[in-house]
Formats: sequence, structure tokens, C-alpha cells
Amino acid sequence: MGGSKRAKTNLHKMTRFIQKDLRQKIIEDLRDFRISSEQDLRFSITFHLRKELKLNPANSKYRLATGLRVRRQSRGKPSKKEVDVVIQYLPTKNFGTYLPKIMIEIKEKIRFSKGALMEDVMKLRKFRRQWKKSFGI
Repeated sequence: MGGSKRAKTNLHKMTRFIQKDLRQKIIEDLRDFRISSEQDLRFSITFHLRKELKLNPANSKYRLATGLRVRRQSRGKPSKKEVDVVIQYLPTKNFGTYLPKIMIEIKEKIRFSKGALMEDVMKLRKFRRQWKKSFGI
């Protein structure tokens, strides 16, 4: 199997796991009182992704990142634009930058608002556009 076909198969497996199995694992963690904040939820997601998908940069072209910043931090100003969990892909050994393939944004809210959802969607779109512009993808 070629490199790009293998990458697409792996990406499909990751997407299927996130859409189906990850939700149940998070619910189990909630029932076992392992999650009490957004940081705990982020940790739970990364733990299950690493465990199930075996994302290890030493033997995989995929890498799991948390708290990936959308923009560089301006001098003297803290950057609050970050994506909670990102699965990145390294296309070739010569291409030294990982590209975001799957982005997960986490919210710890009791009430769900359409405005907050649209803000997160716009943030993810902006992040994706910046990567396309920077690397011509």
C-alpha cells in the first residue's frame, strides 16, 4: 500500500474512532468522576486517542498536539486563540512541519449557544486558512 493511501486509511480510522467510540469513552470517564473541567476533558480525549490510535511520532507520521496556537503570540499580549486538540500529519521526511488534519475544539458550558459555536467554527476555519496560506496546501 502506498504512503498516501496508507495515510488516508489511517485518517479514516481516526475519524471513525472520534465520531463513534470516543464519545462513549468520555461518557465513561464522566461516570467514573475523572472529568471535572475542560482541562480534564482535553486530557481524557488525548489519552484515548493515544491509546486507541497509537499516535507516536517515533513510528508514525501523525502527531497529537494540544493547545496549538492559531496565531503567534504578540509581544506582551497573551495568545488566547488556540485549538484544544489537533491531529497533525507530516507528509514527507524533508517537509519538517506537521499539517493539521483533525481539529477538536472543547467547550465546558452548561448552556449551549449558537454564537459560541459559530465563533469556534470561524476560529478553526481561520486556522486552516492560515496553514494553507503559509504552506500552499
